[in-house]
Amino acid sequence: MRSLNPVRRLAPLIDVMAIVLAGILANGIRFQTTQLESVNALVLIVMALAVVLINLSGGGYSKWRSTRLRSRIYRLLWVWAAVFAAVSILMFLLKLSDEVSRQWLVFTFMLSFCLVAASRALLMMLTMYHNGSIRNRRKVFLVGPEENLLDVARSLRRHQEQGYAIAGVCRGRVLRAEKAPRNLARRVEKSGAHEVWICLSVSEGEHVKAIMYNLRHLPLEIRFIPHFADIPLLNHRVSHIAGTHAIDLSVSPIAGSALWVKRLEDIVIGGLILLLIAPVCAACAIAVKFSSPARCCSSNCVPVPMAKTFRSTSFAR
Repeated sequence: MRSLNPVRRLAPLIDVMAIVLAGILANGIRFQTTQLESVNALVLIVMALAVVLINLSGGGYSKWRSTRLRSRIYRLLWVWAAVFAAVSILMFLLKLSDEVSRQWLVFTFMLSFCLVAASRALLMMLTMYHNGSIRNRRKVFLVGPEENLLDVARSLRRHQEQGYAIAGVCRGRVLRAEKAPRNLARRVEKSGAHEVWICLSVSEGEHVKAIMYNLRHLPLEIRFIPHFADIPLLNHRVSHIAGTHAIDLSVSPIAGSALWVKRLEDIVIGGLILLLIAPVCAACAIAVKFSSPARCCSSNCVPVPMAKTFRSTSFAR
């Protein structure tokens, strides 16, 4: 039976309480009183409703097992920015700008963000404690080759705080048998698993389709964890582009300001190395000059892919 995380029910209530408390504290800082004016109370109600609705619609109160705290704080920044813009526009349209103190509004948003961010950290700790209990762990059924299953099992062991436990496995050699896909649904149902993780390589799409077809009647969450051992990856990541998910197999992070930082780093480090080896280079040049009638150094242009030619200087052979 699926265990419900109480954090999902606590998070909206804590957000509302944090916003109200921030408004009262900001009122005390600005006006030296905790008694709120009616218009300020109205702003707090609108702000709390907007925060809760945006988080509910955007999934801010879900996926507590797999979402990191840094991602949640980053999402909170966007939510607070959107709510601040909406409240400011609403105050301007309703002509309440003169009745609401701007300093009180700024203090309220800053304090409420800090309180909610701190509450998120506390809720994440409660979630880890809740998921760490054996009774609350989600059972996972793994499907794939033995080496892939071992990698996933090691990852689950390293991240026990996320609350996953292996309920059963179906190895690759068993999966490729003639009747294995038809028997898989029976094995998964008997194991009592909440999720099925398909740990196959991207070249085994037919097996993935067969598994999906045979598990179509079970009310389970099915995840595809591709194995990229046969594909050379460089700075890979998963991104969301034009409404679709994409697996970026090779992504260069050197772009924009990072390009200038990298160029400055190359010049500084290269200059330091050049200063350190300058005495050795001078000694080699003098030795070549006195031992050979030819020039001690030669220079030529070396073509570089996707760039201009590179001038290389070397000692004469």
